[in-house]
Amino acid sequence: MFGTATNQKICNKQKRENMTESKDKNKVATISELVTFKSLDELRAYGDEMAKTGFTPLKSGKDIVAAILTGQELGLKPMFSANNIYPINGKATLGVHAINKLLLENGIITEKIRDFEPCVNFVMKGEDGLAALIDSNGKDVKRVADADGNFTKAPEGSSPIVLREGFVDEAPADHEVKGKKIVNYKTVIKMTRKMRQPDGTFKDLVVIGSFSTKEAASVIINKVGETLLSKDNWRNYPKTMTYTRAFTFTAKEIADDILGGLPETSEYADFKNIAYTMTEEGKATVIKTENKESFNTEDINEATVVDEVKDDTSTETDQTDESSNKEN
Repeated sequence: MFGTATNQKICNKQKRENMTESKDKNKVATISELVTFKSLDELRAYGDEMAKTGFTPLKSGKDIVAAILTGQELGLKPMFSANNIYPINGKATLGVHAINKLLLENGIITEKIRDFEPCVNFVMKGEDGLAALIDSNGKDVKRVADADGNFTKAPEGSSPIVLREGFVDEAPADHEVKGKKIVNYKTVIKMTRKMRQPDGTFKDLVVIGSFSTKEAASVIINKVGETLLSKDNWRNYPKTMTYTRAFTFTAKEIADDILGGLPETSEYADFKNIAYTMTEEGKATVIKTENKESFNTEDINEATVVDEVKDDTSTETDQTDESSNKEN
């Protein structure tokens, strides 16, 4: 009996080993196993094969390899990196979806405070309750009589004293008059990140950033003086582009360590005057990765800014007209 029992145990053990071996032979490799590379040669081969598929905007196996290695430093999966990290003039850039993914994975909360909302100028209120006026020399001037004999007309060459710019739905202070003409469109983003303190407690770090069409109109992108608003992406998707830039600036302020100091793709492409396409969802795809005649060669945060902007759609000076004066 003892010998029979022992033989039965050996038989059962062999069956289990055979079943395990059979399962191992028929096992389907998981995605994580497929994209685990044992050598640089394997990674290169993967990059070359991916370049042939058309499933990534990157056309070169070398670019795909570089994107994967860069993404690995940030904790991103290979396929995601190949679709959201772009080389521009030899520098890696992050697509806005990659930035958003990294922020979410690190518990950073994003709130859209203002979404491409119109802004007007708030000007100083005069003793008559209307906008105070000055001449070209900065001296105070009084209003003149209109056709009805009311002293509400602004003299020729005069202008109001602009105190600040604000959103249309803001109420003016007691010393202010709210202008009627839309002078800008602005997006405001708020981000919150919990930061560990030396005593082990956590404190909220809050950063509020913004970007506007007036700022876009102040950045020169080439030698002929064109600004961001002259580019097709900014003309076709002004709301998306303004949001992307506000989102990117705020993200860099609060999470530069998480982003590895890398710029956002459309931001750096605009800075280097590189062609790219943009979707309404904010997905930027670089068309060409190099521009040897780039106008901007300094650091990205030092783009050329002009004092006076000629774009009529976003930088109009609030000249309070006769009808506006009457209404005020």
